[in-house]
Amino acid sequence: PFDYAGRIENFLSEYLGTANAPVPFGGREKDLKALDAWLEDPAAPSYFMMAAPAGRGKSALLVRWTRQVLARANIALVFVPISIRFRTNLSGVIFAALAARLARLHGDKIPDTPSTSVETWRGLVTEYLRRPLPSGEKLLVVLDGLDEAADWEAGPDLFPLPPPDHVRVVVSTRYRAGDESARDWLRRLG
Repeated sequence: PFDYAGRIENFLSEYLGTANAPVPFGGREKDLKALDAWLEDPAAPSYFMMAAPAGRGKSALLVRWTRQVLARANIALVFVPISIRFRTNLSGVIFAALAARLARLHGDKIPDTPSTSVETWRGLVTEYLRRPLPSGEKLLVVLDGLDEAADWEAGPDLFPLPPPDHVRVVVSTRYRAGDESARDWLRRLG
């Protein structure tokens, strides 16, 4: 009950549609190639931020790109949308969903009590990110919609510093009021 799979599947359906009624998507080949190039470049920074004003297609792009990444044999993917509309923006949902998905990749069980604190979930996420996957795969974590976080603030403690060699992370966000560029978010995240 703590992986919130139903909410995340509903989010994905919003951007993918169904086999009988797919959501149109196109014209983003350059962006898809840029994400692929970053993922494949061993010298690229481990953390990638996509920041832009609302309505630019960040979520649609990341959903489509992650579907392509799933076909790769050497990468394990964890995708968690932070969405007001799909009620995945609260800290108890985000960090529980991340911990559940990471635990599954490590072959572990997670705490299954409703009293598990957000700080416990966050601690589990950090520890799982620091540990290489038993399969030897590279781990790709995608958090879409960081700006929609409701009861928590993303900061330098969101991911391990320095980043582990086996982890790549993509976050997407909208600019906040007063932001002039992605640098404002980079400063917030340390």
